[in-house]
Amino acid sequence: MLCDWEIKNLCIEMGVVEPFIESNIQPSSLDLTLGNEFIINVGLPNEEKIISNSYTMLPFEFVLGTTVERFNLPRYVTSTVCGKSSVAREGLQVECAGHVDPGFQGDITFEMLNISEHEITVEMGDIIAQAVFHMHKPCHRDYREKGGHYDGQTGVTPSWRPEELGYWK
Repeated sequence: MLCDWEIKNLCIEMGVVEPFIESNIQPSSLDLTLGNEFIINVGLPNEEKIISNSYTMLPFEFVLGTTVERFNLPRYVTSTVCGKSSVAREGLQVECAGHVDPGFQGDITFEMLNISEHEITVEMGDIIAQAVFHMHKPCHRDYREKGGHYDGQTGVTPSWRPEELGYWK
């Protein structure tokens, strides 16, 4: 696991996360900010992508969001993205499907669920998640080379619909 100065070096020297906001560095993670793209009515026939500087989530509503930051991981760095405790304590569960493979390039899509009984408004620039980075030996085949479904994604990206490929049957 990388510490603050190692994360800073990776971001500044190698562009692992851009834009890099130095004040977002924590002792062993990097805070991530919410972008301005959302997908609402996820998985329904009326699924819709909206662009807005804020979105008010209804109680128990599920919405996809995206980071402002773009990742560009080398083949010897992986990341785990998870929600922030302060956000969770307000009733917003942020899942990021957690693991980011070596070689991934793109924005991170947040899966956000309002688990409270009140509305929650999220705004562009809100810190809602954090990334932890790990170094390891270089992998033989990275995410890009294996043809990862989400490599190069820009903005909020819906599921690649695994049921269409025979999953979940």
